Amino acid sequence: MSPVQNVKDVPVLSVISCAWSAINKKQGGDLPTVGHCGLRPIEQKALVGWGAVSSIAVRVPRCRTNPLKIANTANCRINLQAHADSLIVASSVIVLERQANFDLSTAQQGPLSNQGTYVGVTLPSNFSGIVPQGVVKTSFPGLYKTPLGDAAPRLGFAWQLSQKRPMVLRGGYGIYYDRHSGNLAGQTMDQPPFARQQFVEGAANGAATLESPFVPLIPAPSQFPQFMPRTQYSSPFIEATNPRMRDGMTQEYNLNLQYALSSNWLLQVGYVGARSTHRSGQAEFDQALLASPSNPVNGETDNSIGNVTARLPYQGISEGSLYTNSVFVANYNALQTTIRRRMEHGLEFESAYTWSKNLDEVNGEIGTDIYELQLPTNDQHDLRKSSYGPAGDDRDQRLVVDFAWTTPRWTSGPLLARKALTGWMLSGIGTIQSGIPLSVFDTNAGSVYGLLSGEVRAQRTGSSPLTHGSLFSRVINGYLDPAAFTRAPEAPNGTSLADQDFGNSGVGFVRGPGQHDVDMAVERSFPISEAGSIRFRTEFFNLTNTPQFGNPNTTLGYGDPTQINPVASPLFGRITGTVTAPRIVQFAVRYIF
Repeated sequence: MSPVQNVKDVPVLSVISCAWSAINKKQGGDLPTVGHCGLRPIEQKALVGWGAVSSIAVRVPRCRTNPLKIANTANCRINLQAHADSLIVASSVIVLERQANFDLSTAQQGPLSNQGTYVGVTLPSNFSGIVPQGVVKTSFPGLYKTPLGDAAPRLGFAWQLSQKRPMVLRGGYGIYYDRHSGNLAGQTMDQPPFARQQFVEGAANGAATLESPFVPLIPAPSQFPQFMPRTQYSSPFIEATNPRMRDGMTQEYNLNLQYALSSNWLLQVGYVGARSTHRSGQAEFDQALLASPSNPVNGETDNSIGNVTARLPYQGISEGSLYTNSVFVANYNALQTTIRRRMEHGLEFESAYTWSKNLDEVNGEIGTDIYELQLPTNDQHDLRKSSYGPAGDDRDQRLVVDFAWTTPRWTSGPLLARKALTGWMLSGIGTIQSGIPLSVFDTNAGSVYGLLSGEVRAQRTGSSPLTHGSLFSRVINGYLDPAAFTRAPEAPNGTSLADQDFGNSGVGFVRGPGQHDVDMAVERSFPISEAGSIRFRTEFFNLTNTPQFGNPNTTLGYGDPTQINPVASPLFGRITGTVTAPRIVQFAVRYIF
């Protein structure tokens, strides 16, 4: 979607017309002229898409009585944004045709016939080949239908409460949308029917040579797609995507009070919040169901690691298969305070403190944050109850102090001392912050559900998981106490101690080591002529040379799952590295002319 280059130069009616043209094209309307209202084709040769964005700023004319000073009035600004996408696919574009998907809403559950089924497999509307019975072409190209109607209003105000001692109340609210990562489509490129994975190693690969490395030969591109039915005995690993994905939406809101303590000192105290919905992520949709004599699953009446495959709701699919969906949520709430000293007598200073809480449903995941493919933990069908907790990047307390000071120009004293001490500039920044939340995992826990290894949290005994002593002693002797954990309970209707249920430990219930760091710089300019000077600068990173320890190992590493009193791995709870470099001093000289 291409943004309007300069909204101020485009009439409002043109912007609205531009957005309407893009929407209308999806319904068969005329394509807007290239360049109209800032529209640009995504590709020049094969026209595959057009987009329009409008951003209309509306000022309330009577909201501000004095353009130079706020006086007992409100300064209001409203931002309205509308987004419209349209996708037009040319016959020369092949990539969009090769995106098969698996629709859970139509796929058959339960036992399958010997002939198998294709029901649930979908292809984009622009796929031009022949499809087997059961494969469905969607009404749109791509993996999911383009969401429309993402309205993003924004409102802000500023109100001067007092004139005698300046005090200003500011606030705002806005809605923002996030475009999904291209990895949602990229994850399907190595899946059937348009791809096939072939692993050959050892003696079986003895016939391979540099001239002919693939034995047996990989099918030619002309032999694809290769449709294979889902049968009772097949086990493909599937990464499906909800065809009704929605754009991630974040509502941000804030309210803060600014108070002038004096002519050079400013205090600011405020609340900042955000709520995100429709965040994308992945869940293991084929989590095995729990069976019982009164409620058998595919003929099974008990729950064991031996019958996990038989209890999968979608038969003929590998355990751990993933479903990308936009159902994840997150919340952020923070108290933010700042005290600032404006430049006076060569010194400026600022200190900022934040007390916050960031909550989501994917703490401790083994997925990919960057590409929006995070994975929740424990029960995949009840995210709010099983996975909601402190986010992996939550630092509930953070203090940052920075300063810059220029030494005064000395007018008395020995000449050598005046020359040596005048004109230096010192600056620095110090940070103190709490550690991030950590979840503890047990690879044996949740074994009856057939989930990916490392995605189930451990069972607590009730004692504190944190060891005691100084940080240094805890690094040496262990940051977490193994005695605070034990094996997960046996699952309902289990057959042995190895048939374990989910652990009861919470999400992010312990925190890793905090960090404190000081960086500083010293510089001075030495004039050597009327137009030239040499600037010398020295920078000190981690000035105090304090080690900033990393997080401990949070996987218990129990061995035999049938042990009543398992022993954790010697590596559990241990910190084995740091997250920052030791003290670094670097020098720089620059000639300015």
